[in-house]
Amino acid sequence: MQTGNLRVDPVRWDDSICHTYWYVGGGGNVARTIWEGDAPPPPPPPQTGLVCDPGTFTNCRIETWHP
Repeated sequence: MQTGNLRVDPVRWDDSICHTYWYVGGGGNVARTIWEGDAPPPPPPPQTGLVCDPGTFTNCRIETWHP
């Protein structure tokens, strides 16, 4: 299985041991998208922004949400 960009950001696996890895979308410790080890990093914090009632743009408030 190809993991990472083989030309620019290759993953060099140690073939003498068994690996467990996760795709982590930019937070990896091997290639930019791979985390190799016991556990992947935690998810990013929830997003925060201004939320208003749809259509009327009233009742605006600052909230956090998970996409």
